[in-house]
Amino acid sequence: MCEQRLWCQLPDRMRDTMNAKTSNIIRSVNKFTNNHAPLILTATGSIGVVCTAVLAAKAGPRARAAIYDYEMDNHTNTTAFEKVKITWKIYLPTAICAVATISTLFCGNHIALKRGANLMQAYSILDTTFQEYKGQVKKALGEKEERKIDDAISEQKVASHNTVVLNGPQPLTMDDLSGRYFRIDAEKIRQAQNALNARLLQEDWISLNVFYGLLGLDPIGLGDDIGWNADRLLDIRFTSCLTAEAEPCLVIKYDTVPKPDYYKGY
Repeated sequence: MCEQRLWCQLPDRMRDTMNAKTSNIIRSVNKFTNNHAPLILTATGSIGVVCTAVLAAKAGPRARAAIYDYEMDNHTNTTAFEKVKITWKIYLPTAICAVATISTLFCGNHIALKRGANLMQAYSILDTTFQEYKGQVKKALGEKEERKIDDAISEQKVASHNTVVLNGPQPLTMDDLSGRYFRIDAEKIRQAQNALNARLLQEDWISLNVFYGLLGLDPIGLGDDIGWNADRLLDIRFTSCLTAEAEPCLVIKYDTVPKPDYYKGY
C-alpha cells in the first residue's frame, strides 16, 4: 500500500517517463531475443546436452544400485520390463532434460531455416522487381542506353573506392556482385566462365561460390544460396573505368544474375 501511495504521489511527467523507459527496456529485450533466437536456442540446447550427460552419469550408478537391491530382496534376476519399472523415476530427470534439449535445438534450427527461406523469398522478389524495371528501361531507352546507365553506376562505384593497396602485375578487376577488387586478366575470367558452363551442362546446377573459386576468390556468405542451372548458363560482360587513382579497372557484369533456388527441379 505504501508503495502504491508513493507511486501515485509522483508527478505525472515523472511517471510517464518511467513507464516509457520500462516499456523501451522490455521492447529492446524482446527485439534482441527475437533477432538472436536461433543463437540463443542453440546455446541453450548445447547446455542441455551437457546437463543430459551429467544427469545420465549420475543416474546410472543409482539405477544399478536399485536393480541390485531389488534382486537381493526378491532373490531373482530382473527382466527388462522390471528394470524399466524400477529405474524409470531415476532416469526421469535425464529424459525430461533430453527431450527439452532436442526440442530447443529443433526450434532453433526451424527458426533459422524459416528465416533463410524468407530471406531467399525477399531476394527473389527484389530480383524479379529489378529485372522487370530493367526490362522497361530497355524498352523505353533501348539496350545501348540501358547499358550506359548500368556502366555509369559501376564507374561511380569504382571511382569512389580507394584501391591503392591492391598492387600486382595483372589488371585491376571489380566483381559487380560482391563489390570485391582483385587482379586478374579478362582471358582468365572467360576461361572460368567457360569452365563453369561446361560443368553446368554436366552437373545441372552450380553455386556462385564455385565461380568465385574458379576466379581464385574466397567464398561469400550468400554464395552457396544463389547460382545458375543448365537452363540459365552464366553470361558475363565487361566494362572498364578509372579508379580514384586514375588506374584502369575492369568490371565484371552479370547478364544472367545468379538466382536463389537454382538447384530446384534437378
